[in-house]
Amino acid sequence: MFMYGVIMPNFPGGEDSLKSYLEKNLVYPEFAKEVNHQGTVYVTFIVDTIGNLSDVKVVKGIGAGCDEEAIRLVKAMPNWIPATDIKGKRIRVQSNLAVRFKYDMKWYKGVVPK
Repeated sequence: MFMYGVIMPNFPGGEDSLKSYLEKNLVYPEFAKEVNHQGTVYVTFIVDTIGNLSDVKVVKGIGAGCDEEAIRLVKAMPNWIPATDIKGKRIRVQSNLAVRFKYDMKWYKGVVPK
């Protein structure tokens, strides 16, 4: 397995599509909402030669259900565009992703800002 390819794997549609996927599919854990728990979960995973994701693990978590949600999000992702080496051959690589959890308590508690 290679750690770095000449062209690293990409989410289909690029960074904007990845951001949209995360925003649309992230389910903020109820307990994390209640205690206003926020932060970034760092996840690592393998992208194989056909774009499948495997070995999804939290590298640095924040707890309160957010780590589990970050893993669920990555496991539910569509296949990525695989990495390629200098000759254009698809290769298996490790990739990392930061999943940010930020919640506005004013909206959760029913207080609408003016």
